[in-house]
Formats: sequence, structure tokens, C-alpha cells
Amino acid sequence: MARVKLQVLLRPPARSAPGRAAARAGLTALGLRVTGVGASTLSAEGTPAEVERVFGTCPVPVPPRPPSARDFGSPGGHQATDLPVPASLCELVEGISVAAPAIRLR
Repeated sequence: MARVKLQVLLRPPARSAPGRAAARAGLTALGLRVTGVGASTLSAEGTPAEVERVFGTCPVPVPPRPPSARDFGSPGGHQATDLPVPASLCELVEGISVAAPAIRLR
């Protein structure tokens, strides 16, 4: 089952080592897997069922697309509007969105 890739934007006060650690712990406590940590963002992922349980909405699957004359195709993924920030993360997180599927450019 394809995992839903998430992008998490931290609030300015949480853009510190302790803030990033707290956000990471909060996402993990919700059952999501943190896959990357940057200065002001975190990347996370979960199964469609986990994402629906945490956010109350199910992202729409986007099928893979083969190469074309314009590009080398896309591995597929998911799409959704911005997701609601869970109450347990409101102090740390400004926004959460589903990462758009990658497009392999020529």
C-alpha cells in the first residue's frame, strides 16, 4: 500500500532543536512516521488509513504516469487540500499538507 507523504510547516517559535524534537515526538505519538527534519519543516508519512484516522480525511490516490514527450512520468502519490492541524500539535505546527506527486522532468 502506498504511503501518504506529508509536509509539516513549523511555527516560528518551534523552529529550534527543542521545537523540532517536540513536533517529531507529537507526530510519532499520532502514529505517523517522520522521514525528514529541516530547519522549519518536517516530512512525515502514513498509510491512507492512518492519515484518515489522524486528520479525518482520506487523500485521493494519484496513479503512476508513464513517460511522455514532456517528461519522464510520475511515480504517483496522493493529493488533498491542506489538512487540519491536530490539537496536540497546534502550538508547534502552522500547517500540514499532502506532498504533491513528483514529476520526473526531461
